[in-house]
This record gives sequence, C-alpha cells and structure tokens, in this order.
Amino acid sequence: MITTLAVICILLMFTAMALHLFGLPANWIALGIAALWTVFAPQQTMTFGVLAVMGAMALAGEIAEALM
Repeated sequence: MITTLAVICILLMFTAMALHLFGLPANWIALGIAALWTVFAPQQTMTFGVLAVMGAMALAGEIAEALM
C-alpha cells in the first residue's frame, strides 16, 4: 500500500513540475504534496525540517522570479 501511495506522490510531483511550463505555482503545489506525504505517512523519512528547506527554496525561487 505504501508503495502505491509513493508512486502516486511521485507522479503528482512530476505533474506539478510540468506546471512550470504554463507559469503556474508548481513549487508550492509540490510543497503541499510533500506536506501531505509527511502528515499521512509519518513513518517514512521525510521530516518537517525537509519541508522547511523546501519552503525556503520555493520562497527563494519566488523572490528571484519577482526580481527578473
């Protein structure tokens, strides 16, 4: 069951990254998917520290995009 959820999560992440082609907020969607994974699969290795780093990277990307 966990393997199926992991595959679905990975496919959703790739789909979210494809949204970059259309200028949509893919980083925030990917962060949301990762947060859901952390909440619903806490026995796995992703911690809230990883989510914090992902959030900081998404914020840095938004700031860089705003400055361009």
